[in-house]
Amino acid sequence: MSIVAGGQLGLSLVNAGTASVAASGATITDGDTDIDIVAGKLLLTATGGIGNGGDALELSVGTLSAKAGAAGLFPAEANGLVAGSVSVATDVIAASGVATAGTAVVQEDLFSGGALVITVAPGDLTLTADTGAVTGDGLVLLQAAGALAANARVTGASHVSLVAASIAQGADGDIVANGSIDVQATGGAITMADGAMAQSNGGNIGYAATGAISVGLLDARSAGVQSTRGAVSILSGAAITDNAGESAIDVYANQLRLEAATGIASGSERLETEVAVLAAQAGSGGVYRPKRARWSSAPRPT
Repeated sequence: MSIVAGGQLGLSLVNAGTASVAASGATITDGDTDIDIVAGKLLLTATGGIGNGGDALELSVGTLSAKAGAAGLFPAEANGLVAGSVSVATDVIAASGVATAGTAVVQEDLFSGGALVITVAPGDLTLTADTGAVTGDGLVLLQAAGALAANARVTGASHVSLVAASIAQGADGDIVANGSIDVQATGGAITMADGAMAQSNGGNIGYAATGAISVGLLDARSAGVQSTRGAVSILSGAAITDNAGESAIDVYANQLRLEAATGIASGSERLETEVAVLAAQAGSGGVYRPKRARWSSAPRPT
């Protein structure tokens, strides 16, 4: 199914079942809180906004690719969502009544020329490797009631926030921001694969989980000297660990705060850091001093 508007595309309900839908317009909006599009796969394109901060576009789809302009991208998914490649082909009917196969429209990734806010409740959010990258030229928020699997890059021109019950960052699931980075697992662990990175260009980075946190690379460096770097905070309701068998730097920061309900690292797998000030607190598992860190009695970074 394909819906094209030269101006505003206002939606009430498009129900394609498990079929694919492509919708485009100058803006794509709705005026209620009911589901607007039901589809197996959905491709959205707008030169302006798709939904808005006060009224998201309500979806019940399997896979989504969307590109919006400076007014932002605001989808709200009701049953779990995969960001990935979407191909939609529709037949073209001539005046003679004869139908011919049309050219498929193919689109990947999620892009916004402004803010990008995706909410998934209930369900999981998965960013597919190679085809599910997320890019926002403003604030970026990815929020899921279930698990969030970042297998593709998340990029924000401002602050970036990921919030889910549990979060897994694959080796290609880097988070890059020109501001702060906030990653929260509200009901489980944060797992960063070896090679996964969060890079803030001097902004602060915070990782917090009710469960364990395995650390890849948290990079709060700026172009200036170490004192201009951001602070990094890692708070775990269980243990903070490094990936086994790797010896690369895990944290670049000016200040580093580590708190774990059980332990921080181990005797054989310590965190490798390059920080000026370190504050650490752990439970029965103890604190294994990170390598290349200078201890200080200064207040913990926030």
